[in-house]
Amino acid sequence: MKISAIINGNEDYNGDFIKLYSYTGKEIAELMHIDENVLKWMLKPDLKTTNLYRHFSVKKVIDIFKTASKLFQKGKIKMGGEVIDQNEYATLVSLSTGMPFSVIINSIDQLSDLMENIEDALRPQIPNGDIEALERGYYYIQNKTIAWVPRANNLFVMTPSNHPNVNNLWLLAVALGYPVVLRPSDDDPFTPYRLIQCLIEAGFPKCNFTFIPSQHSGIDTLIDSTDLSMLFGDSKIKEKYIENSIKVFGPGRSAVIVDEEYYHKHKNKVINTILTSMCESSGRGCINASTVFFIGNGAELSELLAKSISEVGLFDPLNREATIGAIKSHVIAESYNNYVEKMIQNGYIDITEKYRDFSRMTTLNGVTYILPTILYQTESNMRNKNDIGAELPFPFVTFIDNCNGEYFEVPFESLSLSLLSNDNDLLNRFLFSCSNKKLFKGLPTNHMDFSNPHEEYLSRFLYMEKAFVIDQTAIENPTT
Repeated sequence: MKISAIINGNEDYNGDFIKLYSYTGKEIAELMHIDENVLKWMLKPDLKTTNLYRHFSVKKVIDIFKTASKLFQKGKIKMGGEVIDQNEYATLVSLSTGMPFSVIINSIDQLSDLMENIEDALRPQIPNGDIEALERGYYYIQNKTIAWVPRANNLFVMTPSNHPNVNNLWLLAVALGYPVVLRPSDDDPFTPYRLIQCLIEAGFPKCNFTFIPSQHSGIDTLIDSTDLSMLFGDSKIKEKYIENSIKVFGPGRSAVIVDEEYYHKHKNKVINTILTSMCESSGRGCINASTVFFIGNGAELSELLAKSISEVGLFDPLNREATIGAIKSHVIAESYNNYVEKMIQNGYIDITEKYRDFSRMTTLNGVTYILPTILYQTESNMRNKNDIGAELPFPFVTFIDNCNGEYFEVPFESLSLSLLSNDNDLLNRFLFSCSNKKLFKGLPTNHMDFSNPHEEYLSRFLYMEKAFVIDQTAIENPTT
C-alpha cells in the first residue's frame, strides 16, 4: 500500500516514499514524504475553494457528515490503491501504532458517532446554539445582530498518533467551514487519510482537503504557508508556538482526586473510575490519568489498584482481548522504562512490581511492552514535584498519598480532572480554577462527549465576532 499526498483533493505520487513498519518490524505500507523545500509552492491559498465551501447550506453539511459516518464505519474505502474495509483499516492502525485492535474499533464507532450527530456537536460551538448562524454569518442577542464569521481562510493541523479520536478536532473545523491542510504522523497516516476519502465520497469538494506527509522539519513551513494552525505536543511545543494564529493542544497531565470519606463509601466506584481513567485506550490519551491524589490515607486503595492492574492479561495487540499496547521501538521503550527507574531512585515506590508475573518492560514473541505501573509516594516525601504528572504511552500513574485537603491544589496545569469527593468547597476550588480545562465529578478523566469543550470550544479559535448593524430606516424608506 502506498499512501500519497493529497493536494487540493487530488492524489499526488510525485515524491519520495518512506517505509512504514509494524510493531513486529514487518513492512506494512509506504508513505510519501514531501521535502520542505517544495512545500511552499504547493500550498498557495485557494480563496475560491473557501468561498465555494462556505456557501454550502447547514443542512447540506450535516447530510454530508451523516453519509461520511456510514462510510467510515461500514464502507469499503480506497486507500493507497487498495480498497479496504473497517477491519482491515483497524488492523493497519493497530500494527502501525501498537495500539490494541479493540481500541481502534471503539474509536471508529466514536468518530462515526460524531459525524452522525455533527449537529449536536456544533450547537455548543455557536453563540446561543443558533446553528443557522453558520450559514447566515450573524446571530441575534437582545434583538441586535452580531456578526460571527471565520477569522481565516484555511487551517493547518498536525495530526498526532496517540489516539485516532484526536482527529475529531479537525473534523469539527471542517464542519465549521474550514478547508484543512493535514500533516499526518508517520505512525498513523491511515486515519486522517481514510476520513478525507469518506468526506469527499460523501459530497465535500475535493479541493477542501490537502494531506501532506513530511518530515518534522517541514512543520514550520506548513505553519507559515497557512492562516491558522493546530498542533499537539508537550509543554516545550506549547512554549515554542505562542502566536495568536497557533493553537497548541497538550500536554494532558490529567488527574484523579479522591478523598478518604468518599473512598470508604464508594470503594468499588472509586477503583473502577481510576482504572478506567488510567487504562482505557491503552493509557495513551491526553485525557488518561497520569496522577492520583489521595486526600487522607490511601495506602489501601493504592495496593488494591496495583493488584488489579497487574492481573490484566498480556496479548498481541491484534488479539481482540488485548488492552495493553505494544511499544514499536525497543530503544524508545527502554527510555520510558529508564525514566520510571529514575523516579524510583528519587524516592517513588513501584507498588505494582510485587504483583507482576513479568518485569515492567517485557518482550513477548518479539514484541516489546511496558506493563501498567503505579508509583507511590506521600505528599510530604516528594523530592521533585516536577515528576508529578509525567505522561508515558502506557497505563502509568503516580499515586500521591496523604494530601492535605484544606490546602490541596494540583501542582500543574491539567487537561482533565476527576473529582471523587462530596466536599463542595473542594469542588468549587477546582470549578473556579483556571489550571484545569475539564472537571468531572464522579466520572473518569477520559469521559467522552464531543459536545463538551476540549481546551475551550474550537470555534473560539476559528471564529471572530464583529459589529454588524443594518440601517433599517434605509430599508423601510429606500427613497429618503
